[in-house]
Amino acid sequence: MTQTILKDVTILLAILMVLLQMTVAKIDKSYYCGACLAIVQEVNIKIGEVDPNKKVEVGSFRVDPDGKQKLKKVSYATSEVYLTEVFEKVCESMHEYGEKFEKDLDVKLFPRTNRPDSAPIDLIGVEMNEGIFKKLKSACHTIVEDHEDEMIKLFKKKSIKRENLGRDICLNLAKVCTGNEVLAKLMWDKTSEERKFKSAKAKKQEEIQKQAEEAIRRQNFEKAPVAGEAAKQEL
Repeated sequence: MTQTILKDVTILLAILMVLLQMTVAKIDKSYYCGACLAIVQEVNIKIGEVDPNKKVEVGSFRVDPDGKQKLKKVSYATSEVYLTEVFEKVCESMHEYGEKFEKDLDVKLFPRTNRPDSAPIDLIGVEMNEGIFKKLKSACHTIVEDHEDEMIKLFKKKSIKRENLGRDICLNLAKVCTGNEVLAKLMWDKTSEERKFKSAKAKKQEEIQKQAEEAIRRQNFEKAPVAGEAAKQEL
């Protein structure tokens, strides 16, 4: 009887493993790259939201003469405490991303569909739906489960440039991206920054134009009564 039960359990587990593998296989490899690069972008956004002057005390490997662990102050934004909190919720941000095919590099690109600073984004050709979100979220959870500790260590390093983390994490560490996929994301982000700069410049010029028009309007308004008084004197 016991052997029969064990046999049934073994068969059931085998079926579950096959179903799990089939589910994972349905997710295109490009979604893992997209999710990984999105993780890097989201964590960088969260780091940027923290006051750079905010510090937190953490233990060091050194001990004082009394045998007590020495404490040192580090930036809260890149502390393990804060980064761990960020990683706990990072996969929920995958709904911010869409899907686009980049013809020049022959890769899928998963751009953020809005910016934290509300700057305009070119969403021509970008597809957004619940299916994309679910695939990115599933891939995100897998990557975080497999590499969270290593990713946090890289985010804590001051020597690593933020713009290189996509390459360091997704290409070299997790190995879920190709060089072209990382390049496509870098090019998209650069274009977005240029568009943001042009938008800000255009808004500034528009503001200056409005101020000039308002000054002319006020000047004409102030001159109007004077002209009226002059006409009265002539009569």
